Amino acid sequence: MAVGFAAHSGWAMGVVVGLVDGHLRVYNRRRVELISPDLPRQAYHAAADLPAGEGRALVAIVDRSIAEHALDALSAIQTSVSEYSSLAAVGLVGHEREIPEMTAVLASHALMHASEGEQYRRGLSKVAVELHLPVYRMGAERLGPDIAGLVGWSSARLADEHAQVRAAIGPPWQKDHKDASAAALIALRSAA
Repeated sequence: MAVGFAAHSGWAMGVVVGLVDGHLRVYNRRRVELISPDLPRQAYHAAADLPAGEGRALVAIVDRSIAEHALDALSAIQTSVSEYSSLAAVGLVGHEREIPEMTAVLASHALMHASEGEQYRRGLSKVAVELHLPVYRMGAERLGPDIAGLVGWSSARLADEHAQVRAAIGPPWQKDHKDASAAALIALRSAA
């Protein structure tokens, strides 16, 4: 089994999958909160209104909160699926990005958003590595081609597998769920 995450500012959709008789099986799906409710979800936006030192301190506090919440989320997911098996890998939707120095980030609104998204993906990734789980990151545009290459499924087959999952487990089963499950499947096959 592997877990995949589609992360957003403050939260992520996590989906645990495995292959049973050559078909996708979802063992768990959940929205996980990745930051304390008393902290800003968009740290760089909040830091832009602060003196430089306070802004850096705020970003560091947010990073710590993300790591704590990511650890709680991954631990809870591991516990929830332990009756079936253990997690073999983590898949994250989103290319790894470098977060530039604070002044560069604050000079560009687009960089603020990109850096904030990377904070959450990086937090999940670092915690997974600390838990000795290999991490596989891929852009959403690579999900279909990577599934084809690693699993041998066409995009039509993946869509059919997703439709069967939705019929079996019911809603919600939206784009984030599908992307996270595809990332998990890629991670599972990559780790094999």
